[in-house]
Amino acid sequence: MKTISIKISDNLVNKLLPIVGAKFESNKCYQSRNCSIDFFKRKLMTSPGPYISDYVTHQNDFKYNTLGIHVGQIDRLTFMGGDGRTIIGHLIDCRKGSPTYGIRLRIEYNASMGRKLIIPMGVAHSFENLQNVVTRDEPIWYSSFYNKDWDISNDLISIPLDVSDEDLPEIQVNQFRLPVKGHIFFSQLQQENLKNAKAYADRFKNEYGQYQLQTQEWSELPMDFTSSYDSLLKIDGVKWLKNSYALTGPRSFTIVPSSKSCVSDVVELDFSGDTHAFRCHKRQNSLLTFLDREGAKMFLELVDLRQASRHVESMEIVCDPRVRLVIPAGVAYRMRADGRYLLRFESEILLDENEPRIDLPQIGEDCLLASEEDLLKMHNFCAPKDILPRGSDLAPRGL
Repeated sequence: MKTISIKISDNLVNKLLPIVGAKFESNKCYQSRNCSIDFFKRKLMTSPGPYISDYVTHQNDFKYNTLGIHVGQIDRLTFMGGDGRTIIGHLIDCRKGSPTYGIRLRIEYNASMGRKLIIPMGVAHSFENLQNVVTRDEPIWYSSFYNKDWDISNDLISIPLDVSDEDLPEIQVNQFRLPVKGHIFFSQLQQENLKNAKAYADRFKNEYGQYQLQTQEWSELPMDFTSSYDSLLKIDGVKWLKNSYALTGPRSFTIVPSSKSCVSDVVELDFSGDTHAFRCHKRQNSLLTFLDREGAKMFLELVDLRQASRHVESMEIVCDPRVRLVIPAGVAYRMRADGRYLLRFESEILLDENEPRIDLPQIGEDCLLASEEDLLKMHNFCAPKDILPRGSDLAPRGL
């Protein structure tokens, strides 16, 4: 069957595609309300649905060798970074009984935080030119009874990039959407299973019609940061923790949530200005993962506002998506670097059984922006000690 070629302009965020259910949809992005001083310039919000996001990073020489088909997962993919790189997507409808079965699409588009690509279950897909691009996937999971094409431990079926029309599979997709609690449960299982990184395995159908796994041979390269970082972090509660992730290449990673709620947003950091304020949250702990610019160096400055004596701690850090930086409520922080960076922003929200508290700001409205001089003069600013992280499913919406 002939391939349909489509080019998506940068200003087009909503677009139906010739394969039923495949489309581009707009995302919600918000600019910082204090662009002149805040290095958190833009935030990409989580889309409605299960509110769970995985992130895939792609190294300099990344390349897909197969087309992948999900049997029980709708992909919602946002492509970010990559310095304006043109991405080429390949889609083939392999769903049994689909009115667009066999249709092949070739789509050209640029990475953009403003839109996501929806790929239905049973649609084979692969991409070119993903080097240094970060993909956010907000999957929607489905289950089924007695579906021979589905394996709960490995949902993906792989087929060759040059598969012929005669060899296209007819995939029976799953029927029943999991509730939000089911999504969170499976995502938390992933957190546990991937504490020790594993390489993804392809699942192929052999000549006898049976599926078999083919594990990749990648071996993980050493982490760039060392335990000596922790010796430099003398502020109580500030620490580095290892993320849960799978290897999609020696330097490419699928990073799963680390918070109990599994909710995260993406923040675009922009260091093009000359002066930036410190940021501090009064009722949430911040969990920060640098998604792109792996190996790039930046300076981190910290001020503990919970202590009567104030001083600035500073250190050089290296961006690595395999680790997250935990900054507790009441600790102000500022970063210095060149260019733009993508940051996964997770939160542990501090809640009290007696909410609302008149002595605490509203959730999402607790962020303080202040200069170093103002911080060192500040009195009586501290995070309350009588409330604890509750693992709330609420995500902060304020920058």
